[in-house]
Amino acid sequence: MRPGLQISGITNLHDARYCAAVGITLLGFPMEGISAVTSEMISQIKPWLSGPEMVGEFEQKEWQQIQAESISGTIDRVSVPESLLFSDAEKTGLPLIIRFQKMPAEKFLREIAQQLPGTLFEFPISGKNEIEWEEALSSSLISSFILDVISPDPVWKILTKQGLHPHAFSLGNFVKTTQGDLDYDQCDAFIHQYQSLPVI
Repeated sequence: MRPGLQISGITNLHDARYCAAVGITLLGFPMEGISAVTSEMISQIKPWLSGPEMVGEFEQKEWQQIQAESISGTIDRVSVPESLLFSDAEKTGLPLIIRFQKMPAEKFLREIAQQLPGTLFEFPISGKNEIEWEEALSSSLISSFILDVISPDPVWKILTKQGLHPHAFSLGNFVKTTQGDLDYDQCDAFIHQYQSLPVI
């Protein structure tokens, strides 16, 4: 099977329904900032969808506030930057996605995985960075990785040669318009390439 797919920053029903229709498995909603959606908005969108996990994306909120959003029952996962990791993360009661600017040390990821089972680790990766690839490919946690990639094809070719399977690929900001909505042409191009990947 292929890895799942993640899209972040969804703010409306139209984009959410498109994502569900093309097979997105992790659907991220910003819970902070000028484009933030509320738990009530997500609860209105959720019945229209079938398949994707609802991910609440946070940036700076205290864990007590995140926990309050988590218990609403509208989101299935909590996504936070690495800067929010060192606090009461386990109190959300939901599995986490931790976003990193680059792949952290393997030992550090193992410690988090032991403390917070079910956690996914998201970071960008480029086929041009050989050191980055060596670290990712040698990790026993690769099935917990969400890889931010511009194109899935070259990444998947390298992974399949090694018999490796990340949790998901993440479509980055390149699939967004300047207004923050989805660029359907960019999304369709990525999805088409993804659907052409060989299944392992």
